[in-house]
Amino acid sequence: MSTVLISGPQTLRGSVSAPPSKSETIREVVASVLSKGASRVINPLLSDDTAATLRCCHALGARTMVSPDSWRIQSRGTVFSPRAPLNCLESATTLRFLTAVGALAPGPVVLTGEKSLLRRPVGVLAASLRQLGVECYTEKGDEYPPVIVMGGGLEGGETSLRGDESSQYVSALLFASPRARSAVKVKLSTPLESAPYVEMTLRTLRRRRIRVDPSREMDEYTIPPDQSYQPTNVKISGDYSSASFLFAGGVITRSKITVNNLVRDSGQADEKILQILRQMGVETNIERGAVSIVNVPEALSSIEVDIGDCPDLAPVLSVLACFAEGTSILRGARRLRIKESDRLSALESELSKLGAEIKAKDDQLVIEGTGRLEGSTIDSHGDHRIAMASIVAALAADGVSRVSDAQTISKSYPNFLQDLGALGAELDVR
Repeated sequence: MSTVLISGPQTLRGSVSAPPSKSETIREVVASVLSKGASRVINPLLSDDTAATLRCCHALGARTMVSPDSWRIQSRGTVFSPRAPLNCLESATTLRFLTAVGALAPGPVVLTGEKSLLRRPVGVLAASLRQLGVECYTEKGDEYPPVIVMGGGLEGGETSLRGDESSQYVSALLFASPRARSAVKVKLSTPLESAPYVEMTLRTLRRRRIRVDPSREMDEYTIPPDQSYQPTNVKISGDYSSASFLFAGGVITRSKITVNNLVRDSGQADEKILQILRQMGVETNIERGAVSIVNVPEALSSIEVDIGDCPDLAPVLSVLACFAEGTSILRGARRLRIKESDRLSALESELSKLGAEIKAKDDQLVIEGTGRLEGSTIDSHGDHRIAMASIVAALAADGVSRVSDAQTISKSYPNFLQDLGALGAELDVR
């Protein structure tokens, strides 16, 4: 347990580098396990989630050599049945991807995790795998982990699932289906949300010479059978999701900062933060892999944003909206109920403690910009993004704030507090 004390308001300055993308790192590790030969993941993110992926993939038969700037993953291209359950810690991405990949093992694979992960649904994916000939079910017969996959491989065929609960289900099926004994067709019964994350998976598969034929609307995917993953070397790009917290800190403290290690047109869903900042009147500059906050207006403009494709931006946008002029609305937020916490409720309760006027209504967050916040004691709800958003908000709040469970930040951005410190933030970690 750790608590961060922040006395605000503060001013930031200088530059730091964005951490590598968690989503890309996990995808490349999983693809490396399915590739026969040696692959290198260059500039990977080392966090709780990616470490869980690496350990689980080692248990599935891959040999790993880890150094600070690259991971070498040697695989036979086949998946083994591990002797013990795979502990995915709190990484839903790891559990869902490896539930589908576990179907390729010759025998049973059991997947479990820590407390918050056991509240993340997986029943839709298990049902789809059963439609493809895999014996797969949850331990309690409900929607939640632990999951038991009997292995033996995918027969193939057709499966239908919702596209608006988690794009990770689609990505999981896309990883496993190229190894099916007959062609697989994945159909979505509702529109796909978080489509950029499925596009990221498709890019990963193309790098491994895997063929997937998606429809134009990305509501249907045809995967030929008996394909072979090819090993490759890939460099992980900087993460806009993590960088968005730094941008928000710079904007609400009216500071000029620069975040390096970011590429334009990354294909990451959360690169949308740059477009939204421009809508709010913030002047940014993108040059040679660096994004700078150049100018912040006297009053930020309010926003109306559909976050269906970028739900991880909700905490950051909620904080920014507190300092905007007028009413901001974040739509398409329903899936925030099933993240590490109920993020709709968590954002409403914790930002309200700071004096924000914020209400969760159905699938929306409605924020009345007040232009100022007051220091308070904040519960992170065991959620890394709630913790980071609260710390950022406290930088511009009047008085002292205390944010609990700050250690949860290591799930996705272990160096967050150090990077804020490098930008001049004064933080007391206890």
